[in-house]
Amino acid sequence: MSRKINPNPPNANAFAHVNVGPSNEEVMADNERIQAERAAKGFPRVEFGRDAEDKRIFDRTEGEGGSSDPLLHPNPIAELIDPIQAANPDKAYKLLGKVACKFHGLRGYAPVLNERGEQVELGGMFLGEIPKSVADQRQRHYQRESLEAVSTAQDSYTEQVNQIRRDAQSAGLKVLEPGDMPAGEFTDQETGETHFLG
Repeated sequence: MSRKINPNPPNANAFAHVNVGPSNEEVMADNERIQAERAAKGFPRVEFGRDAEDKRIFDRTEGEGGSSDPLLHPNPIAELIDPIQAANPDKAYKLLGKVACKFHGLRGYAPVLNERGEQVELGGMFLGEIPKSVADQRQRHYQRESLEAVSTAQDSYTEQVNQIRRDAQSAGLKVLEPGDMPAGEFTDQETGETHFLG
């Protein structure tokens, strides 16, 4: 295991940056050594396979002519959902987490099945469908909730501002309104200098 230490920290009081653990090259070399030992004992070589979808994504992102910049990669969610949505415009689609569905159920969604009768999956989640009218109704409900929350926050803020104004006026202070400029004189507490405004 290697230890990489920055001998020149940004300032004298800073700690050195330590990266504990093997480098990628060391991990790869170690894996090759283990594979060679296993092969010498007669074990088959272990490699991770890719299904057709993994291979297609790898080829487009990191394979020959691909880019390692994630912003230049194709959007796998759009590639999965767009063709299905185009074929079924009366449905709305959403990726659902298996763990969340164990606790909360499908919440009205039905799993989408491919031509082999298997659930359509992406990134450990599966695609669910629901009638578009139900999805639109749910979206309107959450929009109303959001608007009500914003309205409540605005009302609370306005009430707090009005209370501050009332308190200031009852203490004999003038409250500046938007566009007003302060006027008068004040003394700087630190320097004792008097300044005139306005």
